[in-house]
Amino acid sequence: MDLASEVLRQENLTLREAHSLVAGVRRRVLELFPGKGPTFDLILKPRFDRILKEKFPSIALDSFPVSH
Repeated sequence: MDLASEVLRQENLTLREAHSLVAGVRRRVLELFPGKGPTFDLILKPRFDRILKEKFPSIALDSFPVSH
């Protein structure tokens, strides 16, 4: 989680690459904690959304897909 957040902040990723990273983190979380998708979406996704909004300010926050 923290590593992915730092990669999003510091690396020169495209929006597609950033979404892919978040989706990969979600998949890994679900591998480690099956059934915790709603918890990820409630607690961790907003953190990623804030980072993506800072990095891509011209993109509306509600346009970021839920990473399934």
